[in-house]
Amino acid sequence: MTDENNKPFNYDLIVPKSGKVDGLIFENEYVNIPMALFYRIEVELKTFEIDDEVIDTSLILDFISFVINNLKELENRAFDFPIHPEIGYIDASVYIL
Repeated sequence: MTDENNKPFNYDLIVPKSGKVDGLIFENEYVNIPMALFYRIEVELKTFEIDDEVIDTSLILDFISFVINNLKELENRAFDFPIHPEIGYIDASVYIL
């Protein structure tokens, strides 16, 4: 990834501070999505600076489907998700305010 000045992004700036996992029961009968449990992961990042601008943001991953019986099953595990539009991809966003 590069910025508008074509400088490569310094990924060392992305340092996790804290995180949380939430659950969401979701269904949408209009597009044939049956009721299902999805998870959301939010990782708060340490404040960093780019081009003299202070950035305070989080990584937010939505609509994750884990086949688990207990949240403890997620401890010390790593997950790889496919890239959109492959089945199993997740939505992710970073908001810079």
